[in-house]
Amino acid sequence: MGVKDPILGRGLRHHRELFPGARVTETSAGHFLEEVPEDIVAAIRRVADAR
Repeated sequence: MGVKDPILGRGLRHHRELFPGARVTETSAGHFLEEVPEDIVAAIRRVADAR
């Protein structure tokens, strides 16, 4: 999740309350996660390795 996203970034605390067990990868991105490709690749690898 891009913490600088003007819409979704503001909802992070609420989502954590609704889904306390969900794993969230916070990035310095805005709305477009393409801004931080290395972070996205690392998050995908963590999910794949956990399988």
